[in-house]
Amino acid sequence: PTEIGQMASLEYFEVEDNSITGTIPSEVGLLSNLREFDVDYNLVAGTIPSEFGLLTSLRNIEVLRNNIVGSVPQGICENRDINGGSLTWLATDCISEVVCDCCTRCCNDLTEC
Repeated sequence: PTEIGQMASLEYFEVEDNSITGTIPSEVGLLSNLREFDVDYNLVAGTIPSEFGLLTSLRNIEVLRNNIVGSVPQGICENRDINGGSLTWLATDCISEVVCDCCTRCCNDLTEC
């Protein structure tokens, strides 16, 4: 829900394997203290919001095994640790669903990751 943007002090958002549906709200970009975002193994659909690129404290993003599509926003890649940023772990389904030039872990089907 969009109300997540009101949780200004939130540092860890981990809800893996909970059958969560819907999309990732762009308001996540308001969570300036967020360090981890993990929604693996849910039913989340849509794209990864470009607002994730604004989160300079973010260290981990995990969106594996969902219905995420599109490209990982460039701002996220620019925040990777290899570029001087804080992001050290970026995991998604990369082969056909998501285009990711900077992921640290790419999964291609239900058996290989």
